[in-house]
Amino acid sequence: MEKRKPKGGAGRLDPTGNGIREIAARARRGKVGRGWPLVVSFVRLPLAFLGLGLTYVVFAGLGSPYALELGYATSTFYFTFVNLICLTLLLWLTRREGIRLRDLIGFRREFLRRDVLFGALWFFVLLVPLYSGIFLTALVAYGGPEAFERFQYIFASEASFEVPLWMVAWGAFVFPLVNAPIEEMHYRGYAQARLVVLGGRPWIGVLVPALGFGLQHMAFAPTLQGATFYAVGFSLWGLGAGIIYHKQKRLMPLILAHFPSNFVFTFAAFVAALVFG
Repeated sequence: MEKRKPKGGAGRLDPTGNGIREIAARARRGKVGRGWPLVVSFVRLPLAFLGLGLTYVVFAGLGSPYALELGYATSTFYFTFVNLICLTLLLWLTRREGIRLRDLIGFRREFLRRDVLFGALWFFVLLVPLYSGIFLTALVAYGGPEAFERFQYIFASEASFEVPLWMVAWGAFVFPLVNAPIEEMHYRGYAQARLVVLGGRPWIGVLVPALGFGLQHMAFAPTLQGATFYAVGFSLWGLGAGIIYHKQKRLMPLILAHFPSNFVFTFAAFVAALVFG
């Protein structure tokens, strides 16, 4: 009698070792628990504010009256070091489980064309929850026409100050290349994949890293008031990305969608710095 193949992704073995069945098997052997996936979901937030605090101290020490605003404006620079810390943590955690760091990405050459096409699709799809969340939060905060008038200040400070050009260039050309793969490995590839298995209910595993993802983006907001709007908008982006990853079980399309999302913001800042000085 012919055996039926299990339906869905949960029944298939993942050759990278980062599939549901493989993670569940390691959990039964005591190699995976809830603790580290929860830590990974939120650890970037204190690291982000540590970087912001140190940057503030540096600019304040240099006598700048806009030390805090400069700290927010140069977040893409110090976040590179946050990413390196998180990459080291992921390297240790994956080795602890007996898999490789690259297994979190699950790159497969035969899926590359498909991954690129889906990456382009998800880039545009995920812009919808991002900007909807930011705008609706501004609408609630300001109400009526004032929300439209103040919308621009969510993305740019009203204060006038100059960011070192080399820092802006770093943010435009280095940050997106480093940030996109590490953030997706961090939140979706590691934290979500394990919390979906260990959290009891898949929606918990999707939601928790999405919240951590949104909260860490408070450090990228150019103003204090914008930090709240960023937290909501990027939590919704993370939730959308989490649902896509849970259904599609491919991380590469999300990395490819994440890169232009970062690049659009940072390159625009670089062009503005060149044009307006």
